[in-house]
Amino acid sequence: MRILRSLFAVGAIAHPATPKGDIDYSAHRLIAQREAEQGIVLLKNERDILPLKRGAKKLLVVGAHADHGVLAGGGSSAVTPVGSLRLPGIDFMGIETQKVYQPSSPLWAIRAESTAAEVAYASGEDVDEAVEQAKEADAVILFVEEWRSEALDAQGLALSKEQNQLVEALAAVNRRTIVVLETGGPVTLPWLDRVPAVLEAWYPGSGGGEAIAGVLFGRVNPGGVYR
Repeated sequence: MRILRSLFAVGAIAHPATPKGDIDYSAHRLIAQREAEQGIVLLKNERDILPLKRGAKKLLVVGAHADHGVLAGGGSSAVTPVGSLRLPGIDFMGIETQKVYQPSSPLWAIRAESTAAEVAYASGEDVDEAVEQAKEADAVILFVEEWRSEALDAQGLALSKEQNQLVEALAAVNRRTIVVLETGGPVTLPWLDRVPAVLEAWYPGSGGGEAIAGVLFGRVNPGGVYR
């Protein structure tokens, strides 16, 4: 009743808003990208491995559905653009909340930004396959994730066991393994001393892939640097 009363009071029912002209989706996406660039934090950069040099022979991107998009937090504030990847999330009191990856592919953004001869992708589900590809790569860009949503209690600060094992395995065969975190808050990093660089990208939104690639290759500076 309070919501409806307020809508009537301000005239939203009698005089509903009407769009003025076409929506410039490209401009909105660029705004989202600029915001993400200002939010990304460089947590570690040993031996100044970042920014990566352009023109590598082979780069390997691994994990977190980076071939499709970037992870979004769940709940009433979530935005699901056309083309999003939707996976099962949680069912809270009969209300299903999907796990959404917004369509801003880090893989394709890295291909465009890096000008590398080859940028391969591995889902990370087959660890042995990812390890074999990592052995041949000039650098590995590994995406790991931690999903948070309304009605979903965090069970701790750790990433999944499988993701931590994947980081360990790839770092063991390629000393230029860079980890990109897509998380809703702080997480533990038991492998931190085994990788030279870590980026915290949070949930970077509909321009997130391009923002991450821009930081990785030095087009833009990260919004924050841990000292």
